[in-house]
Amino acid sequence: MAIRIGSEKEISEHIAELHQSIRVLGTTQKGSVPHQHELGVDWLASLDLPFARAVPLLVASVEDCLRRFEPRVTVRRVQAIPHETEVGRAVVRVTWVPKRFEAADEQTTEVPVDVAA
Repeated sequence: MAIRIGSEKEISEHIAELHQSIRVLGTTQKGSVPHQHELGVDWLASLDLPFARAVPLLVASVEDCLRRFEPRVTVRRVQAIPHETEVGRAVVRVTWVPKRFEAADEQTTEVPVDVAA
């Protein structure tokens, strides 16, 4: 059951913790954590693909990772956006809401990634 009431400080700290968790999960390569080989995002599946072909793989992998390993959030949207000046770099933008505080505003966490070696 979701908690709808909380102090501003409690809500703020909880949201900051979730931002950090999303960034950590989003930058962890799947298979790189001992004894938790499914944890993380499969960035290697999209490495060196043209950006248009890599985007669906990136988005699906991020969504799957967050659904499995961060149950405290409801993911509303995941977008992969190419870096404006650096070829091979992108930002994955995750829009989400915390399940604990249903009345909280949508949050956005950006995770920088390499999409080319």
